[in-house]
Parts: sequence; C-alpha cells; structure tokens
Amino acid sequence: MTFERNLDVANKLADHIEADVIIYKKDIFRDIFEEYQAIVAVFATGIVVREIAPLIVDKWEDPAIVVVDSNLNFAIPLLGGHHGANELVRKISEIGVVPVITTATEVHNRNSVEGIA
Repeated sequence: MTFERNLDVANKLADHIEADVIIYKKDIFRDIFEEYQAIVAVFATGIVVREIAPLIVDKWEDPAIVVVDSNLNFAIPLLGGHHGANELVRKISEIGVVPVITTATEVHNRNSVEGIA
C-alpha cells in the first residue's frame, strides 16, 4: 500500500514479494485489514500506527504489518513479527533494504514459540 507518489517504490516491492499494490485512500486500512495475511505499507510509521490502532484485535487474528520508507532504506515489522512480518522483512532485505527486526527472540538469536510450532 502506498500513496500514488511512491508507486514506483511500491511496484518494486510488490514485484519482489509477489504482492498486490493498493493506492491509499481514506479508510483503506479498515477496508482491507481482514482480507490480507500481510500488509506492506510504504508510509511513515506514525501514519500506519494511527490507521491500524483501532483495528488491532490480537496477534493470532491480525495481519502482519510491515512499514517501508519511500527511499527503500528500512523495513520495519510493525505488527505480527512472529506471524509473518519478520519473514517478510527478510525477503524485502534481498533488494537491499535494511531489516529492522526488534522481537526479543531474534535479537537474542533464539527460536520463537510460534517458529517452533
């Protein structure tokens, strides 16, 4: 998902991870939140936090959310790190984007419960 001005960046990401590209419009997060297992947003983190906050239920139901800056510098698994976001960020890193993974198990080189299951 992206603003139209970042469509080239979104298309590059989508081609690499084989994903749909959705142009941002009002209420789009609400409209697609339950339709996708993962959402990659080419936005500032604050925008995404504000948009998804009222939609979050729990880590077992929510889609993985990844935020990527418009210069393709960093990819941040914002929601659902152990439910697909960390893996998606690693895939995105294959095109030179730095993954910013902060989940404790990865930081300490341990296996997560979800990863073992």
